[in-house]
Amino acid sequence: MTAETSFDSSVELVTDTSRGEALTGLLTRDGVGRVVGLALLAAGVVVLAVAWARSSELADVPRQMPLLISGGLTGIGLVVVGVTAIALDATVRQSAERRRRADAMTDAVTALQRALEEGRA
Repeated sequence: MTAETSFDSSVELVTDTSRGEALTGLLTRDGVGRVVGLALLAAGVVVLAVAWARSSELADVPRQMPLLISGGLTGIGLVVVGVTAIALDATVRQSAERRRRADAMTDAVTALQRALEEGRA
């Protein structure tokens, strides 16, 4: 009896993951996180290229600095956020796959437990 009670409570813990499933479903649907991350990464590279191109046209270094600082920091920020979104998407996908495997394993163990109980009866 004690083994069944602890087993049942662990099953509830494994399957009680509905809170994050809405966000997980949104991020894993059609690779939205990956697409957003790639778009931000590309935008960051474009901002860096534009800032470099515009500042290279100016011969006066003090006039180049605002362009390099504003464009550079913005571009680097977009690149960092884009890479983070891609990494987060990969992590969420792996987590969802692990959750599916854990659920399948839990179902298999439950079926095995029922089969063993029916064999004893």
